[in-house]
Amino acid sequence: MAFVSSFDPCDALPVRHHLPSQFTELRVNAIESPNLGAPKKRADGGKNRRVDPEGERVHPEIVTHLWSFYNPLIMADNCWRKASYELEIHLGEVDWVGWRTGALSIEIRDRIGGGLLGVAAGDALGATLEFMAAADIRLRYGVHREIIGGGPFDWRPGQGTDDTDLTWAVLSAYLDGPYSLDRVAENMLRWFDTGPRDVGGATTRALQRLKRTGDPLRSGNTGDRSCGNGSLMRCIPTALGRSDPTTRCRELAEISAVTHAHIQCIDSCVAYGEIVDCLVEGAEVPDALAAARALNLHPKVRGALEIDPRLPVERLRTSGYVIDSLGCAVWAIQQDTTFEEVIVALVNRGDDTDTTGAIAGGLVGVLHGVNAIPSRWREKLEYHDRLIAAVPQLVARREAKS
Repeated sequence: MAFVSSFDPCDALPVRHHLPSQFTELRVNAIESPNLGAPKKRADGGKNRRVDPEGERVHPEIVTHLWSFYNPLIMADNCWRKASYELEIHLGEVDWVGWRTGALSIEIRDRIGGGLLGVAAGDALGATLEFMAAADIRLRYGVHREIIGGGPFDWRPGQGTDDTDLTWAVLSAYLDGPYSLDRVAENMLRWFDTGPRDVGGATTRALQRLKRTGDPLRSGNTGDRSCGNGSLMRCIPTALGRSDPTTRCRELAEISAVTHAHIQCIDSCVAYGEIVDCLVEGAEVPDALAAARALNLHPKVRGALEIDPRLPVERLRTSGYVIDSLGCAVWAIQQDTTFEEVIVALVNRGDDTDTTGAIAGGLVGVLHGVNAIPSRWREKLEYHDRLIAAVPQLVARREAKS
């Protein structure tokens, strides 16, 4: 059968729902595949199912190519969460259809990359404003929206603070070998021994204790005054790499407890990890939140999951308290706007800006995918290449159902 090499969305693709006007000028290449006539796969809320072979059939590579081509453009137009799209291609006697409801299909590798770079981008954007009040930010910067470094610790533009450094320490324990808590602890101590300029109090006390005892199971702080966000900020690698819920929850808990062993910190990491896992698999935000709420969690963690998404950003608390940080991240993924706009809004609230940006950036990055993070931000991230290089190993771990 002959294949057309290109087609016009206005002519060859009947569009059943409105697409932005600029799409009338697009061309999408069709790629020939031996899989012609294979049973159709539909992406329905992130779950694939096969349709009767005698019914509609799909040319898989065309559908993949269509969505990989359209996704960034639809997201850039801010309409990707608001509509459903159906594209039909009629070639001879075969109807090839690519269909997706709600959020458009994003590859798992792009969601994982979005989570990792989302942490680094939110961290680097917020580092400039750390400890500042919102009013002072407005006076000095207007609206701060560029990664420029500086701040109280004189960061280089795109440099990772303790948020990204410790995310890397955790991530490295999943790369090039079997995971162990001892590897996580060793990575944290190796970083701590470099004399980092910005370390939270709870983390400092716990790592000093770990250095003395060598026991990561007893080093963490359990007091009520040790409910900071220092373990939540670094927990995303576990959530991205572990698809088995029992393994994921256990490792999230034990890694948190190396420094933050209070139940609010541990449960915040477990809830955040559940949301991340669901979003990686393509779940809609309400379903991801429902999965997290179904867990046995501390009441204050459950309260953070119930934050009202209609709250104006000015009502959000961006302190170093783990419940505040989790609430901001949950609020962020329920906003009908871009990655840039929601992270800019949060860090301009001031206070613990780097960690608030990192924690929210991870969730929003998984939701929207790596291409939703502004390229001008990604290009400045010092951790960019290392984080992207880690993505295939995390994908492989998920596929192994570990």
